[in-house]
Amino acid sequence: MTENIDYVAWWGAILSSVVFVWNIVKWKLSAPKLDVCISPNEYRWKGCVELMPGEERKPPGEVKKMKPFIIVEVRNVGRSAATLLDIRFAQCDSPKGRKKSMISESEHDPFSSPLPVVLEAGHVWLCRFDQHQVTKFSEENKTPYFSVDIRHTHTKDWVRTGVEVAKKS
Repeated sequence: MTENIDYVAWWGAILSSVVFVWNIVKWKLSAPKLDVCISPNEYRWKGCVELMPGEERKPPGEVKKMKPFIIVEVRNVGRSAATLLDIRFAQCDSPKGRKKSMISESEHDPFSSPLPVVLEAGHVWLCRFDQHQVTKFSEENKTPYFSVDIRHTHTKDWVRTGVEVAKKS
């Protein structure tokens, strides 16, 4: 009789341990995950094209220079919501950003809601940066990489994504 009780006790201990480990794995996998995509050389924003300063005064029929933007798309590919707290950009000498030359936290233009914003699972938040200004700073500081850092509620570190911004010829 005690053999059966020992067998059941061991079986229950093993099963409860497996369930405990599974709950930890499930909890880790249910966290929000942000996917950041940076698209330089974009010209359309909210369905409109902006011209460079002074271009609107050119006579009709002349070629007008459009204003380029860097579009940043933040997508929550995780299973739970995250609150985006801050976004900043830096001009760096490498994609990992070992030497930061310039950091700005107020130069972005959000598509819909300003920060902070709750980003549900599967939703997207967009903002833009003035590429003309980024290129100018890049040439002055000799830093060819543009990186975006995003801070949200489920991590202590900034989520960083970088891209090389070159003048479009």
